[in-house]
Amino acid sequence: MKIHRMLIALRKAKRRERGFTLIAIILAIGVLSATAPALLGAMSTGSLGVRIVNNDAQAGQLAISEMEYVKNYTPYLVPSATYPSISAPTGFTITATASAITGRDSAQIEKITVTVVRNGATLRTLVDYKGN
Repeated sequence: MKIHRMLIALRKAKRRERGFTLIAIILAIGVLSATAPALLGAMSTGSLGVRIVNNDAQAGQLAISEMEYVKNYTPYLVPSATYPSISAPTGFTITATASAITGRDSAQIEKITVTVVRNGATLRTLVDYKGN
């Protein structure tokens, strides 16, 4: 008989605990709505950072490629000239200019400056020397 009363009490207790209360649901929605903007903001900031790093890395590779192209370019250009550029992806502009080096034994040495620009902003400038 004692076991039977315990089973009945257990069944009644289970019936009372059937789900979440309205207050618990409202609190959960409030917590989620408060944290959602913070998560979305962090994700957008992260994606912006990735885009900036990708643009910088691409600009660096373009500058190195252009410098190698200029160093292997056969005709020696008169100082203060502009070398032809490699083909750049959409939005990028690459320029390579040569300038004279003054001083002793510098008649066949030129300073090469490669500049990579995207949408009007200079992303990377690379300077090296070319001897002929």
